[in-house]
Amino acid sequence: MEKNKAKRILIGLFKRRGRDISFMDMDQELARNGIEPKGQFCLCPSGYPHLIIWLGMSRVFMEAVKECLAEGIITLKLTTPLVYVIDGSVPNLPVAKGVRSKKDSWVPSVASYRGIAANSKQV
Repeated sequence: MEKNKAKRILIGLFKRRGRDISFMDMDQELARNGIEPKGQFCLCPSGYPHLIIWLGMSRVFMEAVKECLAEGIITLKLTTPLVYVIDGSVPNLPVAKGVRSKKDSWVPSVASYRGIAANSKQV
């Protein structure tokens, strides 16, 4: 299954880099390994559909990240938009000012590796 391959690729990246891995880094790693990262999906915190962590994701990319989050393999933390300026890709959205936003806004975030949790599904 392609999602499992994407998850393995991302876990490899997380293990090598450890922390502060941008969604552009993940995107590029998937593309280098033959997985299409681009698509029409976005990653939003549960219950906050107007807060967008990353957009323009393929379903496979989005599901692999969501599974890594759900299994505790990675955590997300806020970062400065400068990380994405340096990476060369900044979403065309305003930066979120708070969780009560009624308009789509971007929550600049990076991933940090926590390890393979006991409850994770091995792929």
